[in-house]
Formats: sequence, structure tokens, C-alpha cells
Amino acid sequence: MLVGHGADSYSYDDIKLDFSSNVYPTKTNEELINFLKDKLDIISDYPEAAANSFSKKLENFHNLQKKSVIVTNGAVEAFYLIANAYFGATSLIYTPSFSEYEDACKANMHKIVFSDFNDLLIENIDSKLIWLANPNNPDGRIIECKLILNFLENNPDKILVLDEAYMDFIDNDESVLNYINDFKNLIIVKSFTKSFVLPGLRLGYICADNILIDKLLKFKMPWSVNSIAIEAGKWILENFDKVSPDFLRLIQNSKNLQHEINKINGLDVIFSDCHYFLVKSEKFSASDLKQILADKHKILIRDASNFRGLNEYYFRIASRSYEENSILINVLRQIYE
Repeated sequence: MLVGHGADSYSYDDIKLDFSSNVYPTKTNEELINFLKDKLDIISDYPEAAANSFSKKLENFHNLQKKSVIVTNGAVEAFYLIANAYFGATSLIYTPSFSEYEDACKANMHKIVFSDFNDLLIENIDSKLIWLANPNNPDGRIIECKLILNFLENNPDKILVLDEAYMDFIDNDESVLNYINDFKNLIIVKSFTKSFVLPGLRLGYICADNILIDKLLKFKMPWSVNSIAIEAGKWILENFDKVSPDFLRLIQNSKNLQHEINKINGLDVIFSDCHYFLVKSEKFSASDLKQILADKHKILIRDASNFRGLNEYYFRIASRSYEENSILINVLRQIYE
């Protein structure tokens, strides 16, 4: 197993404020938890082999054609499934980006080409698969929908794998999900983890044209999504308006947090329209700063130095509430000033 991401809060026993995780900063919806408690007896039976009851609800929810969705054990299973279906292909990955794209490609013997965002979706791409997140992780970079659609139209022989796990966390909808049935070279990966605080359940899904779905299903492992996760997903869709978090407030908190941190001497913010963003430190390495914050202040940040394309001075912060953000700002001021 390759492990390149930084979700390591389990390594710390006494962290009070976790700014390292991109999951919406609240507890899982209590009504959902109570609903799932009443469903616990279903674990005595096998789950649906392909979670079809949930995939059909997702197709209806997104107004997609039938057989346009595959439910997966989190977004990461989707990445490995796609890489496996195109075993040995040439893949283009933009940097910095989520490490699981690279890990999935390596595990399936892809020839990997790396490029920075200055060459984003240029016309003369030789790779069969292009892996891209919108918004991007770790920097929150947003890619305009029209740029993606233009690339898809002009490159019908290339497969674009588009990770939209954080699309809910921006105030301008740049999703291309509504165009999924117009292109036979687009695979979108989405997740319930971040928006609905379900990282422990592992619930994601793939949206694509019927032909691509049929190809991917040939490599799909049965029973990969457990019964409780399936029920959680269906309940969320049925109660969507009631359980959707306040994304706009979180984005506003993030913008204020970025502005205040950027005022601190020795810290340079790479501004983002998302709820998470990168910061470059001049005084300490990201690893040293992470240790200082964890040991002395019980605060956790994400050391971003293991993202390809970033060095040891970059770290990532995900916004929390205004009050919690203020605590982080004051602590960073103490450390750097």
C-alpha cells in the first residue's frame, strides 16, 4: 500500500484544533447518526454487490442518464479502479496535486508524465489519461468550466479524470457534471466524505458516459461499499437541503483567514477561493512549524512538503469557524513576530 496523503490526526492524542483536514469542520449530522443506529441490524446481511439502489438515486439526483454512476469505497477506490481499467497507460498529472492519483497510476504500471499548471490542458498532450482536480488540492486552484469543455471537445481521444470532491466548497459552480453525457472522454469523481463529514464510512462515486461506465465495471470489485455507507448516502440525498452545510460562511471565513495570515511577517499565502490554501513559511520548515503547533498549542496543520512540486517550507491550512481561525492567527503571530 502506498500512503502519500497527510491525514494523520490519529497520530496525536490531544489535538484541540485540526486545520490539517479538508473535511467540513463540524461533527457528522446527528440525525444521520441516529438513522444509521437504527439500521445496524443490516450488517448481518451482505450489501448490494454494486450499490445499485444508491447509484440510481444519484442518477436521479444529478439528472443523469441510466447507468452513468458507479458507487465506490471513497474517491480513492475510484482512482484505483480507473487506473486499473487503463492498466499500463500513459498518464499526465499536474503538480502539485493529490498524491493518490500518482499512487494509483504507479500501482497499475502507468507511464506518468508530470506538468505544472502553466501548461494546463494545452492542445498537444500525448498522454491517454489526464488527472485533474477542480478545485485543486492542495492549493485550492479553480479551473473554469469553459476551459475543461474546450479541452474535451478538441481532444476526443484523451480521457480526462476530473476530481470534483471539493466542488461544494467554492462559491462559483465550475462543475462539468451536467455535461457528463455529452462526452465519451470525461470521468468525474465525487465524494460524500468532505461535504458531509463521512471520512470513516468511505463513500464516493464515478460519473461517466455509459460506454466508460461499462468498461470500468469490468474491473470493479463486488461488495466494496458497505451497507451502512449505502444507507447513509441514500438518506443524505433524501434530506439534502436540510443537511447541506453552510459552505458560503466557511469560504468567507477562509478568505478572512488568508488575509490575516498573509499580514504576518515570514508567511506568504497562496490565495485561494476555496476553504483551504497553501502558505509558504520563511522562518521555519513546515515540519518544524507543525511540531511547534502540535506540541505547544495543540493545533494541527498539514505539512505539504510531500506534495510533488512543493518544498519543505509549504504547509496547508483548512479554514474552521471564525473564532477557531482567530486562535490560529494569534498563535502564528506569537511564533513569527
